[in-house]
Amino acid sequence: MSHETPDVPPSKEELAALELYHQLVNLSPDNGDRALMLTLRTPTGRYIGDVWLSQTDVEQLIDGTLTISQHRVAYGDPEQAAAPLPLDEGDITDEFVDGMTAEFEEFLKSEGGQA
Repeated sequence: MSHETPDVPPSKEELAALELYHQLVNLSPDNGDRALMLTLRTPTGRYIGDVWLSQTDVEQLIDGTLTISQHRVAYGDPEQAAAPLPLDEGDITDEFVDGMTAEFEEFLKSEGGQA
């Protein structure tokens, strides 16, 4: 008796784990420099695979992770939508826009630009 399971498309988490796995597998050359082995699993514990990384690639991966962390501290989490700016009706008016446009056109003319 066959126990076939229906084809179920991978979840968003599984796709992300598989993408990371393939990126990491192709990162290090298979030259015997095996400094670290990572095991990837989904949030539900499903095994994705093991990846060996060279010492150089481990160092670069750490540096890249620190860069992402520093960016999030400086600019916020890119995964979350930015909060809309509060509107103050007195800040931007048609007159303000017209004035800025005229100033910009004058600047371009004074610097040799064409308006």
